[in-house]
Amino acid sequence: MSATDDFLEGYDERKIEREIARLEVLKEELSLVRRLKALRASQVVGESPKSEPSPAANGKPSTMAAAGGVPLNETIPATRREAIEAVMKSDPERAWRLSEVRATLIARGWLPDTEESNHRLQVAVSRMFKRKQLERPQTGFYKLPPPKQAALEDAAGSEES
Repeated sequence: MSATDDFLEGYDERKIEREIARLEVLKEELSLVRRLKALRASQVVGESPKSEPSPAANGKPSTMAAAGGVPLNETIPATRREAIEAVMKSDPERAWRLSEVRATLIARGWLPDTEESNHRLQVAVSRMFKRKQLERPQTGFYKLPPPKQAALEDAAGSEES
């Protein structure tokens, strides 16, 4: 019998499959803990607690029940830009740290908690700033620009007075 035959004879596939299944459960648990930490962080930075949509196909309404059994009717944004705007519209006057936006997106299930997603979020915010879709009142902080339509209506209203 060769060394290869000995190896193949002693290879316990079922044991390895059980270990993989155990690790997959731990991976899901870790993902849940990260989402809960992000939710906690978003609440600490001032984001009001909301029903959290489940990760689903972009642009589709989420039907997952939140804690407490309340059905969710919130639509998951189709793009990162829309997701960023949705978070910032929850407090439009506020200047947001990128980490606060990220934590809120993760908590809502709109952004995976990965380095790659973090990089993509940074790129999206940078592009939005360059396109004047976001303002940067100071380094590290971003906010939505004032709404153009509201500004036009205010100007028209002041002329009539």
